Amino acid sequence: MKNRIIKSYKQIIFIPSVILLILFAIYFFALPVHYKYIIRGIYTTDTELQFIAYRYQRADKIRNGLYSLLLSSEKILSEYLPNSEVSLINQKAFEKDIPLSNDLYPVIKKSLYYGKLSDGKFDISILPLIRLWKAIDKNDQSIPSSTQIQDTMKLVDYKSILLKNNKIRFLKKDMQIGLGAISKGYIIDKCIDYLKKQGIKNALLKIGGDLYALGNKLNKKKWLIEIKNPRIDQISGSGIAYVYLQNKALSTSGDYERYRLSKSGMRIHHIIDPKTGYPSTKSISVSIIAPKTIDSDALSTAVFLMGPENGIHLINNLKNVEGLIIYEKNKEIKWIMSKGFPLEKNIPLNHLIKK
Repeated sequence: MKNRIIKSYKQIIFIPSVILLILFAIYFFALPVHYKYIIRGIYTTDTELQFIAYRYQRADKIRNGLYSLLLSSEKILSEYLPNSEVSLINQKAFEKDIPLSNDLYPVIKKSLYYGKLSDGKFDISILPLIRLWKAIDKNDQSIPSSTQIQDTMKLVDYKSILLKNNKIRFLKKDMQIGLGAISKGYIIDKCIDYLKKQGIKNALLKIGGDLYALGNKLNKKKWLIEIKNPRIDQISGSGIAYVYLQNKALSTSGDYERYRLSKSGMRIHHIIDPKTGYPSTKSISVSIIAPKTIDSDALSTAVFLMGPENGIHLINNLKNVEGLIIYEKNKEIKWIMSKGFPLEKNIPLNHLIKK
């Protein structure tokens, strides 16, 4: 009798223990969770991170690791930090070879490639002109004089940047480079590699106007991305177009995020044409889809400056690249897109051109 009681007692203890163990395993190993984080202030913008992970993978630890990666990269690539590697190069690279870190070298090399590809429209030596125009100073309503613009343009020429044996040198005194049109793309690609190494297979990482969609959402569907309408206030659901992305990058460059208005009403934005010295008016917004964010980032700026006809020609001659260009002609807003652009929401057909 006593043995039966002991046996029954053990069964009573054992069964709930097994159930708890199963529930524990399901909770930590079988039920993925959709995590969302906002990291503010790095690269003068917000970083939006979403990823799918199991609880045992420690989402907070993954997020903190990515935050550290963003901080360390900013100290190398940002021209806004006085002690960053880029800032130190701007101070010392005139007629002197400066060694480059393993992060900075590939970004500058890719920048010079797109400078040549766009016939100089993409030019990282544009920084003096960007600073002259003070595009992000909302309280400034002035316009630089033509003399100031012409004098500053003399400093702008990507061909005067020499890159060899992981070293850089400037051929023009007071020349400066800014990587704002390509560095965020590079960082996103680096962060996606980091997430993959942490076992993350599904994620969406966005910094400013650049993003990469890794894998799928929690419901196994592709990531749905909204392309903003550049001429209305941005509220949820006000996008001009939507695309589904999987293992692809998307970057948008526009004249509507970082800009100010002069006294005369001139829209002064940060995408300056190195050929004219003025904020470009050839495009309003350009969205580029590519396999890597470093490429979509650079191309969205290059195409913006090239304008719709030359821009769409470049896009159609690049492998695995698609683009949507919004521009103004005869005071009318129009669109042009590559044949393979994966549009999900139709733009009014009387304005839609596919090439």
